[in-house]
Amino acid sequence: MFFRLFFQCMPWTWYIAVDFQLFAIAPLIVVALYVVWQAGVALCAVGVLAAVVAAGVISKVMGLPPSLVGFGSTDVSAFDQDLTIKYFTSYLITTYCRAAPYFIGILAAFFLRDPAAVRKLGFFAVICGWFVALLSIAVVVFGLVPGFNGYPLSVDAAAAFNSLSHVAWAVALAWIAYSCMTGAVKGVDRVLGWSMWRPLSTISYSVYLISPIIICIYYLSREETIRFSHWNTLVVFGGNLVISFVLGYVVYIFIEAPVRSLVQLLMRRPTARKYSVNDDSKI
Repeated sequence: MFFRLFFQCMPWTWYIAVDFQLFAIAPLIVVALYVVWQAGVALCAVGVLAAVVAAGVISKVMGLPPSLVGFGSTDVSAFDQDLTIKYFTSYLITTYCRAAPYFIGILAAFFLRDPAAVRKLGFFAVICGWFVALLSIAVVVFGLVPGFNGYPLSVDAAAAFNSLSHVAWAVALAWIAYSCMTGAVKGVDRVLGWSMWRPLSTISYSVYLISPIIICIYYLSREETIRFSHWNTLVVFGGNLVISFVLGYVVYIFIEAPVRSLVQLLMRRPTARKYSVNDDSKI
């Protein structure tokens, strides 16, 4: 947030800067939602629209690809380092291009704050909602497959993908949250509400910080080229994942958890001690 990207020792922490800036303006939107909810909805809609327009215009003007690896916007299949740096610094890590999911999340949390009062939809509406949500997720995840197989996206298509993919993903997740909280799909609710996810989510931030270091150590320590295969990729992914969670747990126990407890202790409001008539401690 306060340092140039190329002077950071952990560049992947750009997310913390974006999250902090959006967190700083969130109270204004939350207050507006509780005072005049229409005004809060309007502020969120303006924020989403501004982020969509900013991402699309920047992507179009700069000719950015739809992904960090550079596929999709040019006829050159080789890795374009300059284009990748532009994509990263001008689009990927900028708050104004990443704000749309945050505003959508605020709206979803506001309207789902009381699950018992949320209106339930009919069976046909639920089916249509899940179809649209799963289709949106599939397009975001697999929509760039043609770019990796010799059919790159045009600049206009890449701009559309960059501006709308985050919105589609956030709306799909909001729908899944709504479906689970209203009991529309109890099977999905049981899976996502499984108690084993809680400890994993607790250390997820530490894993996020430590995993790129593990990946870099693995690849930069190799003395020969890597022969690609799906099995080899799966094994490497699994190994990095397990090591990252183990070391992330260590970081959480020795750093994150003590700091969190210290912050909670410092922010705890002092309470006046109440004495009873028979309390001898005041003598």
